[in-house]
Amino acid sequence: MNKLDTLVALLRHRASVTRERTAYTYLDDRFGNPRPISWGELDERARAVAGTLLSRCAPGDRALIVLPSAPDFLFAFFGCLYAGLIAVPAPEPARERDIERLRGLVASAKPSVVIATRMLLDAGDWGIPGIAPGEVSADGAAGWSEPAIDGATTAFLQYTSGSTGDPKGVIVSHANILTNEVMICRGFGHDEETVTVGWLPHFHDMGLIGHVLQPLFVGMPTVLVSPIAFLRDPLGWLRAISKYRAHTSGGPNFAYDLCLRRHQRLSQKLDIDLSCWKLAFVGAEPVRARTMQEFARVFGQYGFDEGALYPCYGLAEGTLFVSGGAKGVAPRTWERKLAHGAQSVFVGSGKPADELDVRIVDPETLAPRGEGTEGEIVVAGPSVSLGYWGRPEETEATFGNRLSGSDSPFLRTGDLGVLRAGELFITGRIRDRIILNGQNYYPQDLEIIAEGVQRGVRLGHCAAFSFECLDAERVGIVCEVTDVEGSPQELCDRIRAAIVDAQSVRVDTVVLIEARTLAKTTSGKVERQSTKRAFLDGSLRAIAASSLVETTDAWCRALDGVRVDRPVEPRAEALASAE
Repeated sequence: MNKLDTLVALLRHRASVTRERTAYTYLDDRFGNPRPISWGELDERARAVAGTLLSRCAPGDRALIVLPSAPDFLFAFFGCLYAGLIAVPAPEPARERDIERLRGLVASAKPSVVIATRMLLDAGDWGIPGIAPGEVSADGAAGWSEPAIDGATTAFLQYTSGSTGDPKGVIVSHANILTNEVMICRGFGHDEETVTVGWLPHFHDMGLIGHVLQPLFVGMPTVLVSPIAFLRDPLGWLRAISKYRAHTSGGPNFAYDLCLRRHQRLSQKLDIDLSCWKLAFVGAEPVRARTMQEFARVFGQYGFDEGALYPCYGLAEGTLFVSGGAKGVAPRTWERKLAHGAQSVFVGSGKPADELDVRIVDPETLAPRGEGTEGEIVVAGPSVSLGYWGRPEETEATFGNRLSGSDSPFLRTGDLGVLRAGELFITGRIRDRIILNGQNYYPQDLEIIAEGVQRGVRLGHCAAFSFECLDAERVGIVCEVTDVEGSPQELCDRIRAAIVDAQSVRVDTVVLIEARTLAKTTSGKVERQSTKRAFLDGSLRAIAASSLVETTDAWCRALDGVRVDRPVEPRAEALASAE
């Protein structure tokens, strides 16, 4: 086995050369009580987990990991790799839809063992053996030997963030990961002295590959905290960056919005210095120009430099990173004038990594699109993953596309984009496009307008979509709200009027729903298609609705069940978490 061609070999190397050096430092939910983990401890604990697993499983089996973002997750994940098992990270279920997704994941991956807290193991009917972190025997480390794996071996399955009970597991090899880590390291400018701070969940690709495996690849220290801690105290994230002098940290667009909203409520300035923050990556969901500009303006008073903002683009099927901005250069924007007189503003996601071949093609024919012309983004290269677990037909359709002038198969991303002067601009998802009278509209434009109508509409918690009713294409928008100025019906009217004024789009139906009930992926992306399905079957937890269409169709009549005109009385927990 080549010395450093797998994550196992890499961790063994770190434990041998820098055994006592702190690798990860975990903070508690109040951003305190640091718990350091050295490379040596991680290696020893991983060997112990591997020994326990191999007493119940065989190399190549899948091991489901359902643990919070904490040290036990690290030990379990690397323990799986040390045993030659395929790790399957999954979120802890918090709602019924999470449980449904977890059942679908188990049916797909067919794991031989589940690693979870004892409470969760006792509460669920898993049908497979379970191991709690406290049940791992330290004796297992003594008899461990390196597994027979190489770069082509599958390291883990990254399940896509779909909300249905039939999720897809992306097959990620050790070579895929290590190649992608090279791209991230180069794009972010990391070295062994770089400090990072992260709160993204470990089960998700951005948290796992960006904040767990990138530090391993580079050999740099990182400070980690749970996503729950961030959601409770977004500004605690910035305090941690300042305290630990982090060079790199980031998250989806909504994380920056949350910091802005929380900062507005302060009565005095924060005691922080963000001049150390040289790379603030933004990804996993559409990057909004307004958010980036406002974040740079507000936190500039604390030393934050707009040039640190680093929009990037990636997806699980590409392992993670595909393109990223120029370090130290403020994000570029592109204003696209639309035929109906409105405009859309897109933020550039930088240039594709050197190892990748990224093209824009016609979504129907896969014919190449020219410079500045919108089309589907397709990607080829060594970090494109191996396909979907147990889904050969979908793997061929998504990963096996041949284009003229290339011998490599291309991955169809399903994302729309434009290449301008070599920079990639993401414009949306193919399935989310709204087409009216032959014109394309972007749902995120309508959502941004709705969010700006009044403070009670939650930022990043609106979903716009098209639907067919009475033989015509209609537009609907669903918005989470906390408190409302005036009546709910008045708010619906204001949302409709604002969108007509800005985009010349008639919104046939506006639905206001309770906070924390909009369908979102595990990475925080709005699930427009899931929201549309809930709208069509009448299962939205609606507070009020306003519709301009006659409810004659069976599913249209579902709107009658949510047409109410009563004051919005958000639950206390919704108010507490709304920002």
